[in-house]
Amino acid sequence: MRIAQVLYSLDMGGQEMMALHLTQELLRRRHEVTVVSMTPDGSLRGDFAPAAVVDALRKPSSGIDPKAWPTMFRALRRIRPDVVHTHAPGPLLYGVPAARLAGVRRVVHTSHGANVTQLGPRSIALGRVVAQLLTRFGPVSDE
Repeated sequence: MRIAQVLYSLDMGGQEMMALHLTQELLRRRHEVTVVSMTPDGSLRGDFAPAAVVDALRKPSSGIDPKAWPTMFRALRRIRPDVVHTHAPGPLLYGVPAARLAGVRRVVHTSHGANVTQLGPRSIALGRVVAQLLTRFGPVSDE
C-alpha cells in the first residue's frame, strides 16, 4: 500500500516522533511511505529520509497560504497514495482537500493536541468544513 503522511514540519516534537515511529513500522511491514513536510528541513529529516521520500512544500510559517493547496495537490498527484494521513491542523487544512481533489479514497487525520487554540476563527471554520472530507479522525488521547 502507498501511504503519504503529511506533517507541518520535521522538527523534534511529539507528533513528529509518532509519525516517525509509524513510518518505520509501516516500512517494516513493506508499505511504501512518503512523508510530505509543509516546511523545509527540520532536525528529524535525516531520520525520515533514508527510508521514505520527503517533499518540503515551503509554506510560510503563519497565515493561510492559497498557493500551498495547488502545491500539495501536485505533490499528492505525483505520489499517488492509497491513503493520506495528516497530522495537526495545518496538514489537515491543506492535505485533506488536496488529497480528495487528487482522487485519494482514504484520508485520515490524527489530532495530536489542543493546538487549535493557536488558529484564528477563519482557520477553525475552515477546519470544520475540511474535517467532513475525512474517512477517519483519530485523537491521541481522550482530551
